[in-house]
Amino acid sequence: MTYQISDMERNILKLISEEEEICGYDLWKRLSSKGIKCHSNHLYVVLKEMEKEGILKARWAEERNHNGTNKHLYSIGREGKEVMNSALRDSLNLLMTSYLNEMRQVKDYSGFAKVIVRASMELRLPIPVEGDRIVLSIPYHDPLTCYQIIFSLTDSFPNSSVYLVTPPKMEIYETRPNLTVLHGWRYDMPLKDGFADLLILEGFPSQVSEEETVRECVRVLKVGGNFVVQVKNTMVEEREPEFPFFSEYVEKLYYELFQQDRKISREKVAAILPRYFKGQTETDIMGTTMFYGKR
Repeated sequence: MTYQISDMERNILKLISEEEEICGYDLWKRLSSKGIKCHSNHLYVVLKEMEKEGILKARWAEERNHNGTNKHLYSIGREGKEVMNSALRDSLNLLMTSYLNEMRQVKDYSGFAKVIVRASMELRLPIPVEGDRIVLSIPYHDPLTCYQIIFSLTDSFPNSSVYLVTPPKMEIYETRPNLTVLHGWRYDMPLKDGFADLLILEGFPSQVSEEETVRECVRVLKVGGNFVVQVKNTMVEEREPEFPFFSEYVEKLYYELFQQDRKISREKVAAILPRYFKGQTETDIMGTTMFYGKR
């Protein structure tokens, strides 16, 4: 969409989004109550232009206005929903950038390392040993891993080589002696067959099926290698939370707006993995469903 909305139009959208429908007069009263000054005649000109652009849609109702005329009710149009989603994406990008910058300042990842150890124990995952190759494959600006898990892995296993597969254009600004950053996709990793001793997959990409992603992971793993996939419960049909915390709602918005990951069925993934792995187990830690299998 090329149409640029004004501050007044943005305020109108925000207020209308709080209602299913609202008439121009009630909208004017709501704007006035919030200290937003606008002459009623000018407001109707703005509403008409927004309707013309598809940002709003309107209908005549049988219900009468205060002046005896039929109410003209306004609601969010198709283009208006895209404007709002675009604003949400920009806000989430800003939030994620701020979060990543904050994580760059953290030097002690021992607390998060304990989560990795706990997950390893619950999944019965062997701890990496000296010389192992660990591959972590993530989506762009993954809010679940970011810097904590990346540097927890490198710090916890200094004698192992950690390979981070990120989408093109995603920059990792900090380095570790045992960290190598590669650009690729979770379903198409720039690694040779049988490369990894341990592969950790963050979520399932929306571009391909779950099984296609699993097959790519099998290709990269060596025989006897260990595989872990972790999916935030926000993206698990059987375990979707009711969002009692703001952070969970932010995660929900993140996945819906950026559409990098697909929502999965725990039962479906649990049925796919035994075809490729043995000793398959799963657990739930800190709102994340984790699966493990050995190739």
